[in-house]
Amino acid sequence: MSYINNIVLSMITITLFSISFTQSIHFNLSDYKLPDLKRRSLQFNIDLSATYDYYKIPYLDDYPPREGRYKKYLGKIFFQYDHTVNNSEYQQQSAFRLDIDARSYPNNRTNNNLYDNSYFSPTLNYTKIDRKYFGRNNFEEMNFISHYVLYLNNNSGQSVENRQKIQILSISIPIKRGRGRIEPVQDARHAVYLFEELSNVGRLTSDKSDEDIIEFAKLISRLKNERFFDSRLRKIAEIEAVDSFFVSKNYVIQSDAKYFSILSDIWSYGRRPVRLSGKRISATILPGYNLHNNLQKSNWEDYYSQNIEEKSGYITNTFTVNAGIEFNYEKPINLYWQNSIDISGYCGIIDSKTKEVSHSSEMEFRAPNILMRLHHTIGYYPNTRTYFTASYDVQYVSFFNNPHQPDHIMGSKGNAKYEHIDLNAYYYISPKLTLRMNASFYYLRQHFSNGVYVYFEENPLSTTSQTSLSVNPVGQEYPFDKMTNSTISLNLNYDIF
Repeated sequence: MSYINNIVLSMITITLFSISFTQSIHFNLSDYKLPDLKRRSLQFNIDLSATYDYYKIPYLDDYPPREGRYKKYLGKIFFQYDHTVNNSEYQQQSAFRLDIDARSYPNNRTNNNLYDNSYFSPTLNYTKIDRKYFGRNNFEEMNFISHYVLYLNNNSGQSVENRQKIQILSISIPIKRGRGRIEPVQDARHAVYLFEELSNVGRLTSDKSDEDIIEFAKLISRLKNERFFDSRLRKIAEIEAVDSFFVSKNYVIQSDAKYFSILSDIWSYGRRPVRLSGKRISATILPGYNLHNNLQKSNWEDYYSQNIEEKSGYITNTFTVNAGIEFNYEKPINLYWQNSIDISGYCGIIDSKTKEVSHSSEMEFRAPNILMRLHHTIGYYPNTRTYFTASYDVQYVSFFNNPHQPDHIMGSKGNAKYEHIDLNAYYYISPKLTLRMNASFYYLRQHFSNGVYVYFEENPLSTTSQTSLSVNPVGQEYPFDKMTNSTISLNLNYDIF
């Protein structure tokens, strides 16, 4: 994994370099305090990608080692609705997202056997964060994070046809008490964009003070919170308000076509992306529930050309209770660079029951565990139309045997490590249409006694450090000792409003 270490080292180097980066207007985005706001957005996304995977399964009981390589092509769309409320006493974020995923795996190989595979999968995610402040930056928080996915999978090869239906449901309700505050500050960056560009072409007076920038940024925040059903009328009203502000402050040197064209362009493209500032630390209690319902039907012909049908599968219900510490840090190093760090550590217990579909046997699993996570992102925002992000995520879980546990309850001892690198480039084709290019790589290594396999399941809407865990006891699925995945994708994202 030396290439992962090299990428991580490069990210650290970029971070250290960015600290010394200078900007044309010396304004600290962290000085901006957002006024009260309510904002809504609805997005539509199209994603096309290709993936090449390799996996290796070690020798297990009577099963020989297995390895395989496969390629896949996918088409994916999603709709996402976000609602944000921010004031001195309350922060609320809620989001609903629907994903529809279709994939094809043509002519793949497992131990020299060829097969074809395809599946269709809708996914629903809902997240709500309620954070109430009291005193000086002290807060209490109760969240609801849910994730549901349905897989419909068809697999054929060597005269065998398999149909699989998998349902996964995960719910967590983090309860927190802590100190600190993180707020969006992109409106201040938008104000600097406008001052810089208009000053550079000699249409606006230069040498704006921090107070001037903050005053203008608050006007931007208020204008963005107003609701319009017609986007054309919205832009006309916003441009008129900004121009009136500049004129009233005697900022305008020359009001001509160039002035209005640049004002219109920067106003349209400087609204995004989100920039955050601040830090939070909290003690967290994290109860959770996870359901895995895996049903499979297989059809094939035997030696006498008789059709054979077999049904198999299992249902696993998992409950977790963890407690720990979370630290979230957002630092706009300057106008162009962003440093984001999330660190969390928990300890608790995981308890699951698995029931076979083909017979009435039931298996119960329980294990104390610790879970740790580090997520680090570096963002670079050179202009209004383009930005780049590089993220590194590492998660670690360890199970321990309980010597006082009843004999009929299975335990496990071991650990798992998950590393993920994500590189993104964004380009605004229009104020509402964004092109995103992504390259990602992950590496998973795990080894547990009793053949236990751990799933790392993440909710794409979750802005917190929690990771949903569930387990698969021995006999349900081949455990992957090591697994790598690399993906390159290109997608278009359209903001409906």
